[in-house]
Amino acid sequence: MSRTFNAWPKIMRTSTAAAYCDMGLRTFKARVSQGRFPQPLFKTGNQNYFHRDEIDKYFSRYFDDDMPEVF
Repeated sequence: MSRTFNAWPKIMRTSTAAAYCDMGLRTFKARVSQGRFPQPLFKTGNQNYFHRDEIDKYFSRYFDDDMPEVF
């Protein structure tokens, strides 16, 4: 039996979430603050944390499953 492992964590800090979306940190932060991306799941100190599934849901609204993984 083969198992698939997703290397991206379910809960991601801002820098990890930006990398997951394949964009720069400033661009990611700007889109979050503009309300164009999912909001953080929670904040600890000055660090925001995002849920991978929420990011995936956001992108699935705009891209069909048949399209290549491009943003």
